Amino acid sequence: MSEIVGGVARNYFGDRLVGDTLIPLGVVVTQLRARGFERRTLTARDDVLLSAAVIASCFIPGPYSCMVPIDRRLTFDGAWLRRVPIGEAQELGGSRVIACVSDDTGRLLRGALRAVPIEAPDGVDYRVLSPITPLPIRTFDFDRDATLESFEIGARSAEAFATRHLDWMQDA
Repeated sequence: MSEIVGGVARNYFGDRLVGDTLIPLGVVVTQLRARGFERRTLTARDDVLLSAAVIASCFIPGPYSCMVPIDRRLTFDGAWLRRVPIGEAQELGGSRVIACVSDDTGRLLRGALRAVPIEAPDGVDYRVLSPITPLPIRTFDFDRDATLESFEIGARSAEAFATRHLDWMQDA
């Protein structure tokens, strides 16, 4: 899996850096440090290939993954410590945040292995976009029909979210 996604990201983004995007971008990753794991948000101020940031943010340690070296530190999925980067979005100046979660009940979660619910940081105006029905696909599931059904649920979930929160989004 790493080779497929990694190859596509490298081919598509080429030598572009995180700061070369047309919109402000923040990619949340987890880095392995001497004292354990640390969350980091890669932005335009970081001299990092966009493909490396995308690849690192996609993978957790395991049999179908790779850890990407960024600034000579092994780097992987930002959701390892906290799944939804609401605080990071606020720190980057976002006044309103759409939190996309994979939890079927729409909870904000912390932790990759032992997920526990968390509260959003104080002062963050956010809404949660979650699946409108449980997803038929799970971790390391490569079933084509389940994948396509999950995409369809995602599209319908986004439409329902936009309808439900139209006023909130337009007031931004």
